Amino acid sequence: MNNRLHDLSIDENILCAIEDKNDNDVNEMENGKAPLSNNDKKDDTKLMCQFFNDIDSIKEDIKTIKSSTKRIGEINEESILATESETEAKLSRQLDSIIKHSNKSAKAAKNKLASIEKKTTELKSKNIFSPSDMRVRENLYNTLTRKFIHEMK
Repeated sequence: MNNRLHDLSIDENILCAIEDKNDNDVNEMENGKAPLSNNDKKDDTKLMCQFFNDIDSIKEDIKTIKSSTKRIGEINEESILATESETEAKLSRQLDSIIKHSNKSAKAAKNKLASIEKKTTELKSKNIFSPSDMRVRENLYNTLTRKFIHEMK
């Protein structure tokens, strides 16, 4: 199933707040807890929205790395077939530019993944989120880490 929430023209923070409010109330009632105060809900919502923004950013970085890897392969094939030194120099400049850009994206994704791991561990130890929210955070982190490692190979 495709996630089409981003197609809506609603402000992202409002959308996150609506989803989190409904999820938190149901989870808290099921666990026999009193619903969180509005300030606690706002903090949870803010943290989860930031988390999902980071996830989207990492996905974009991985997408950039994937397209750069494909383009690097194409340039390598072109350089093997090149017969003129001018063409080889042009391809070399393109290759350098693409490699610098993909390295920048890889570094950003790696730093964001490390930040998410650290924040998730910290939040888990403090029991701030419901178990389902923690599973979401951990599963998304693990999935994106695997995708990142796969693309970097």
